[in-house]
Amino acid sequence: MIAALAFVSAKRPLVGPEALAELGTDDTSYLERHVDKLRAEAGAADSLRSRFKAGSNVEELLQQLRDKDDAFVTAAAIIAQRVKDTMDASTNPSPGVLAVVRSSTDESTQAVSVLKLDAINEAALFELKPHQVRLSVLRDLLPAPGDLHKGVSWPDPRPISDAIVLERNASAARYFFNACELDVSLHSNEAEKALQRVLVQVPREQRPAVAAEIAQLSGPVEEVAAAIKQRAPDVSVDLPELGSRGRLGGLVRPGKIAAGRTRFGADGIDVRVPHDLLGRVSIRPYGGGWRMTIDFTTQPTEGAG
Repeated sequence: MIAALAFVSAKRPLVGPEALAELGTDDTSYLERHVDKLRAEAGAADSLRSRFKAGSNVEELLQQLRDKDDAFVTAAAIIAQRVKDTMDASTNPSPGVLAVVRSSTDESTQAVSVLKLDAINEAALFELKPHQVRLSVLRDLLPAPGDLHKGVSWPDPRPISDAIVLERNASAARYFFNACELDVSLHSNEAEKALQRVLVQVPREQRPAVAAEIAQLSGPVEEVAAAIKQRAPDVSVDLPELGSRGRLGGLVRPGKIAAGRTRFGADGIDVRVPHDLLGRVSIRPYGGGWRMTIDFTTQPTEGAG
């Protein structure tokens, strides 16, 4: 492993790297665990996807970091300055150590990871000598492995994503991904909610069958949305959460579509019915109003709402 370290804080001078970091055994282990946690995100069902913005040169910088020892510090310094610049334009970003790390992965390939290690407030008071950021000085003020909030690792083994990304707070991490010139997908729950809005466009008599057919689908949300539209061509899938309007669609988790329900509401009464049970529901005009009938196989129970 090799690394370059910078200390970044909004509205304060960048403490950037001029040489490779001097890492002790504990420092190396600390960074390795962060990188392992970050790269493991690629295997999570609810992981995020990313793609480099049009015209970005960040992938070229990452390629230099991976392949050229003599360009490592220079490329790391460019990334550190970009992170610092976006922090200056952001609202209350946390100061911390920016670690640019090259390491071997389980696939025996070289990966480059950019870790934003947010420091607790006291770390901002440290007077660090230029170009001498030491993890041994700051490590007690930095997050433990597993608590990383912002990170990017490249290359991404998934063909559907350019880089592995980790973010725990979408709004707070936006400046970091802007610095890395990455568009990042929405979270899985947002994509799944959007798919449910598409499903309820399917005519009710078709909805149980369509929902059953796609219930086990997972993966890129735009593929699941396309499967719905293939079965019900009149539905609209023009939603940013589904990968349209220039957005990058998120990932649908296994089994989540099957858990969807159709909501009926009128006169302050809400009824939610699983898609596969919609055949038990009938709605028809009745005495100047409407009557909704639901067939049950067991006696309904009552309880507090």
